[in-house]
Amino acid sequence: MVTSGPGTTNLLTGLITANTEQYPVIALCGAVPRRDRLKRTHQSMDATAALRPFTKYVGEVNDPDDVAEAIANALRAAVTEPRGATAVVLPADVLSAPTSAEITRPLPVPALGLAPDGEIQRAVQLIRAAKRPAVLVGLRGSDVEACAALRALIGGTDLPVVETFQAAGVASRELEEHFLGRVGLFRNPAR
Repeated sequence: MVTSGPGTTNLLTGLITANTEQYPVIALCGAVPRRDRLKRTHQSMDATAALRPFTKYVGEVNDPDDVAEAIANALRAAVTEPRGATAVVLPADVLSAPTSAEITRPLPVPALGLAPDGEIQRAVQLIRAAKRPAVLVGLRGSDVEACAALRALIGGTDLPVVETFQAAGVASRELEEHFLGRVGLFRNPAR
């Protein structure tokens, strides 16, 4: 949590490091009141523009009722692979304004590590009951251990697989008959 102006600019090295090392970070950056944003006042700057090249996500809150959503978006981006730095810019007048927003309920924190047997059995039942199941593999599927597990799953279940470009190659040549294509910005290249 930093103040406006130099508080934000002094944070940039830490944000770059967080991205390089894939540490999830949410920076809460103060800003001058909205009415002073475009004036030459003490610590006035376009913090959102300054932070954008160094973060995975940056949002400026312009309504006090949007603070919770902006922080939730920043948290989601920070912990999504590849993990990294995010920032929320909070103008002083937004911080001091009342809000009608409420936290509806706390979300459960998912357990880390192997899935419990009951959850695995539930997934098996859902897949077997599906009319057209398919495996969609993204960036985390390209990790060596995850890739090996996915190849075993695909080969052992005869499930079709769709990859994002970050997971290209998870469906190896041996599993080519299961490959449905890639989704993303580009056309499916020839393999």
